[in-house]
Amino acid sequence: MNTSRQIVHQADMKSTEVLRLYADGYRLVCRYCKIEFTTIPETLSPGEAPMFVSCPKNMNHMHLVTDPAHAMRGVRARMNLRDGVVSPKAHMKVVDHEPHFWFLLEEAGALFLDVNCSHSFLGYSFLIQLNTNESAKYREQGHDFINKTAQAIQYTAPIFQASQSPYKGRDLSQSHRDRVMAAVAAWRAGSDEQP
Repeated sequence: MNTSRQIVHQADMKSTEVLRLYADGYRLVCRYCKIEFTTIPETLSPGEAPMFVSCPKNMNHMHLVTDPAHAMRGVRARMNLRDGVVSPKAHMKVVDHEPHFWFLLEEAGALFLDVNCSHSFLGYSFLIQLNTNESAKYREQGHDFINKTAQAIQYTAPIFQASQSPYKGRDLSQSHRDRVMAAVAAWRAGSDEQP
């Protein structure tokens, strides 16, 4: 580990300064424990700020949770859902769902599973396109297969670097989020038949 890129966290550091330091390639060390803070993601690309920073020994020393850069689009979309605004460009359609857990969507014959994952303090949406095998199993087993797949995504935590999840690397949330949100908005507004 390159200790020349480490900075001891100070009590008067604002959260924006902490995030800027991480984006600039620095790693912060707890001023009490003298150990490096834990971040999510664990490895950051140049210019990337973490979504989560915490002292691994005592969260009272440091605990910072931020939204990923694309989260505001989701917040705006949810606000539009609340206000009944539906995008006319919605091509996806909700075909099944489990309340508060997942939506199954279809677009041009392809199936997409959007899972609402939660790990203690961290909640996120994880979207995959079902592959040929998964699509065939859904057509055979229906809702139960999708429920089991959503549970597998939740329990294998594919967003974590150390995860061995078979779903790791399949997240399409950033590239498809607007279409998913529009499809859910249309479904909730009643323009699609509710499954």
